[in-house]
Amino acid sequence: MAATVLEIVLGLGLAGGLAVDEPAERADEPTATPADAQPDPRAVAAFEAGQKAFANADFFTALHNFQRAQQLAPTPELHYNIGLCHERVDNWDRAIESFEHYLEETPDAFDRADVEARIRAAKRRRAKEARVTPPALTPGKSDPPPSPPPTRVQPSLDAEPEVAAHRALVVSGASLLAVGIAGGIAGPVAMTMGIRDNDIVLRRFNAGNPEGIPIEDARAIEQESRTLNTARWVTVGVGGAVAATGAVLLGVGLKRRADARRYAEVIPNMGPHSAGVTVAGRF
Repeated sequence: MAATVLEIVLGLGLAGGLAVDEPAERADEPTATPADAQPDPRAVAAFEAGQKAFANADFFTALHNFQRAQQLAPTPELHYNIGLCHERVDNWDRAIESFEHYLEETPDAFDRADVEARIRAAKRRRAKEARVTPPALTPGKSDPPPSPPPTRVQPSLDAEPEVAAHRALVVSGASLLAVGIAGGIAGPVAMTMGIRDNDIVLRRFNAGNPEGIPIEDARAIEQESRTLNTARWVTVGVGGAVAATGAVLLGVGLKRRADARRYAEVIPNMGPHSAGVTVAGRF
């Protein structure tokens, strides 16, 4: 639907020349006042600025200037121009209001059919936008929408292989830790006691050998003490390594078991003026 800003006299004897979509439709627009009426310079400037802004598609500036001109020199035609500006910026309520004012103040308007068509079109657009635009929340007058149910993130109940895996780690780790501690302590203690007994025999042999131990037996006892001493330290090292391995496996298994029992709830929070999430659960 072509839009044409009315060329008006504003009670000043001035005929505007704004660029129009269908100039032929407006070519015979009447002038409402005598040509010798004294112009109001402020109204003339506002009207011409509105025409220029409308031609440049600066509809908010055009609206401001047409409203200023209407205040200074009211005319029915300016209601039409103001309605066009509101129409171009999708302000349907104000556009309808301005077009209706124009028709009320100009009962015999030559473009009545066109303006009435514009009013009908604006009402259709307003109704369409009202259907697709959700109403804004007003504090105290509308309750916020209910929050969606919490989203729980937790392991599946069917995750039996994972449970068996961490259980095996815990059992094997505890077993190795116990074996390593036992072997690394009990073995060296027994060997230390054997070395001590051999040392007693060798000291008595060196003190005059009252038992009459042959020298070959004394040498064998001395060699046994050396072997036991070496084995004692080897046992300590091996037992420590086994115990350390068991401790690592036990720690990994316990951590995996704790992770399997861990879960989190992500709870969206929605209010009239804010939104966010709350994370709760076992960590």
